[in-house]
Order: sequence, then structure tokens, then C-alpha cells
Amino acid sequence: MRVTAPEAFVRAAIPKSWLAEDQTFAKLAVGPGDEMMALGFPRGLSANGAGFPILRSGRVASYPVTPASLYPTFLLDFSVFPGNSGGPVFMSQTTGRRLGATDAPPAQFIAGLLSQQVELNKERLEIGIVVHARYIRQAIDALDRGTSPASVTASAASEARAASAGEATEKP
Repeated sequence: MRVTAPEAFVRAAIPKSWLAEDQTFAKLAVGPGDEMMALGFPRGLSANGAGFPILRSGRVASYPVTPASLYPTFLLDFSVFPGNSGGPVFMSQTTGRRLGATDAPPAQFIAGLLSQQVELNKERLEIGIVVHARYIRQAIDALDRGTSPASVTASAASEARAASAGEATEKP
């Protein structure tokens, strides 16, 4: 299905260049302890009557974070609720960096999207699973070519299930 967005929306859209690649994480030395922000609607709540999402923050909680081909997901330490899934996870120039990374260049990019919360034995661990922006880029590219992004999303979902999510929830 093709959709033609109004020109005002097209001008206001987030540029695809903001979607991180493996090089983005490496260049900015992103790693465990770095703070990222997440937008969402926890339990369906919005920030105000206009319907804007709620901004939350958390710290990267897994290592290594890249390459996305080997680690299609990474963990973010923050309380995740239904309604957060699908929200963007990003770093901005005002986002906190971990100790020892004070010389890292300012960061502004979308790292990925929140896919789910981690649960172990039906207990929420207050950890979110983030799918790398690489897969968002691939889906957009497939749409731009006029092909179905279904194979991209199926591949990403399969890899994500096999990556940090599964490892984080394995029973001892």
C-alpha cells in the first residue's frame, strides 16, 4: 500500500541519516553505562492531552553492543511497560555518558526501537530489548525499492529472538 504524506509531514520527518549504523556506535564509543532515551506510551498513557509520548531514560545494559549482524539487539536498563514497544530509543547531545567516556564526541542518533521487556520466571526485570536501527534502515530501503520489508522484519525478529533476549531469559 502506497501512502503519500502531506508536504508538511514530509518536511518534519526524521531523516533516515539519523538511524544509527554499526559505525555510529563505534565512532561515538557507545557502550554499557551510556544513557539513552526512549519515547513511548506506558500502559497507554500520554504525556498530555495532545497525545505526545512520554520520555524515559535508561542505560545500555549489555556488552557488546555491535556489530548488529552478531548482536541484533541490546539491553536497556529501564522500566518497560506495554505501550513502550515500538518506541524509538535514541541518544542526544544532552544524554549522559558513562564514567570514563567524558572525551567521547557529542551523540545524536536513533539507536533502534524497543521491542519488548525482559521477564524471567514471569518476573519483570525492568530491562528492555532494543532492536538495532540497522533493521529499520533495511525495512525503509525495501519499501523505497518497492519490495516487501517482510523478509527484513522476519530476519530481524528471528535474529533478535536468538540474541540477547534469549540469553537474558535463559533459565539457569
